[in-house]
Amino acid sequence: MFVYGHRGAAGEAPENTLAGFRHAMKQGVRHFEMDLRCARGGEIVVVHDPHLSRTHLSRASVHHHTSDQLAGKVARSDRYLWQDSTGIPTLHAVVQQCRGAAHFQFEVKTGQLGDHEIFCQRLASFIREARLKRRCTVTSGDPELLKTMRAVYPACSLGLVADQAKPNPVKLAVKLGCDTLVLSHELVKHKRVDRAHQAGLIVSCWTVNSLEVAARLFHLGVDSVITDYPTAMLAHVAMLKKLTLKSVQDR
Repeated sequence: MFVYGHRGAAGEAPENTLAGFRHAMKQGVRHFEMDLRCARGGEIVVVHDPHLSRTHLSRASVHHHTSDQLAGKVARSDRYLWQDSTGIPTLHAVVQQCRGAAHFQFEVKTGQLGDHEIFCQRLASFIREARLKRRCTVTSGDPELLKTMRAVYPACSLGLVADQAKPNPVKLAVKLGCDTLVLSHELVKHKRVDRAHQAGLIVSCWTVNSLEVAARLFHLGVDSVITDYPTAMLAHVAMLKKLTLKSVQDR
């Protein structure tokens, strides 16, 4: 089971920032989930919310500001000690920061995104130019965005983000041509994981911050977990793998 740093390492450092991704890389994290939006002028930036009041104590709206303006914002100092590299980074900057990463999940947030086709074309161009086709999956909870991405870039790996049992997330992911199902951990049941795997889907779960939940998902055969605390989760999953191997050897 792989461990993905949620928004870099959102419980350990400012989320979706170069400082956060740098911290996670130093701790050995090599799989990352991040959120994509569009700044004014079309640049793809890494940020979760459409507005910056929660993360940066600013009234700024992402799509009303350029990437340069967003990069100058400073993350909330009452939550973290970092004083630099905590603005809103571009996708290009994050990927450069994470050279050596094994895989990325790029979750596209569609609110205030603008023209889906133009955005998908820009994202497809970036993936091609950065040679990330085999190292990234574009995910979204919006089926229309996934359909557009498939039309624009047929070879792209896609993932459906789901937090509801209806419509059936496994069937919908297959219908959309996805290879990954990104489930809320609350939806994970043995039958659902089995059906997803039988359909050829990779199962990734969010947001898993409990070690007990992570152990349950591990034993259900989930392929990866997305967590705010990837440093601790890496150690926990390594222990689970070691105990499983020992159990097999002792039989």
